[in-house]
This record gives sequence, C-alpha cells and structure tokens, in this order.
Amino acid sequence: MELRKSVLIGIGVLSVIGIGYIVYWDYMRHNNKEFRNKWKRGKKKAAKRRRAEVEVAKNRITTFVKKAVDEVSKESFPTDDAAKEKYFMDQVSNGETLLAEGKERHLDAALCFYKALKVYPNPVELIMIYQKTIPEAVINVIYEMMSFEVQNPNPD
Repeated sequence: MELRKSVLIGIGVLSVIGIGYIVYWDYMRHNNKEFRNKWKRGKKKAAKRRRAEVEVAKNRITTFVKKAVDEVSKESFPTDDAAKEKYFMDQVSNGETLLAEGKERHLDAALCFYKALKVYPNPVELIMIYQKTIPEAVINVIYEMMSFEVQNPNPD
C-alpha cells in the first residue's frame, strides 16, 4: 500500500510540475514580447534549415539522375531473351537488396530498378508492379530518370 501511495504522489507531483510549466510557457508567450520574438526567430531558423536540407537533397537527386541516365545510355544491354531475363532478374534482385539496406541506398536501388525497366518487354506493366512493391521515393527517382531521358535523348 505504501508503494502505491508513493507512486501516486510522484505522479501527482510530476503532473503539477508539467501543468505549471505549460501555464508558465503560455503566460510568457502571451505577455513577454522578447520571449515571443525569440520563439518566432527559432521557428524561422528551423524552417530555413529544413528548406536548405530539402534543396540539398533535391540537388543531390538531380545530380544522381543525370549521372545515372548518362551511365545507362552508355551501357549495352543484352539482346537475346534469355540474357535479358537474367539481366532483369539480377537488377531487380540487386535493387531489392539495396532497398533492404536502408534509405541511404535508395538511389542505387532506383538505378537497378531503372536498368531492369530498360530490358523489360512491357515497361508500363513493370511500372505498375513497381508502384505496388517499392517505396514512393524510389518510384519518384525512377520517374525522374525516365523524364530526364525523354527530355535529353542524347546526354553529353
């Protein structure tokens, strides 16, 4: 019984402290201009930092897409059906392995799936399968590769 009482008293004290902090913070936010301005500056800095991170990520993806499409355009793909099937299966397997390794390997996985798409006899059907089975971020990179290839049929 003593332990139960102690636990309840502890929870009560923590609750009072938490509610007190919330009331203090709200009071400061409403009545202290300096506090409010500091809080707004912090929010603006965080938003600016997030925008910069997104921009860096977009630039990284764009650079990767350009290099990848250039690499794929220089690559010679198999011509007979058995070799195409083996190449396709190897690329899809590599892509799935890279996906399993985490987000930092998503771009490499997208390249593997894109190469598999290049030798598949019905690319539209394969895109539909990709949409159901691989993460949206990887699909978007594949779409960017396809778009870049269409816009720049002869990369420099």
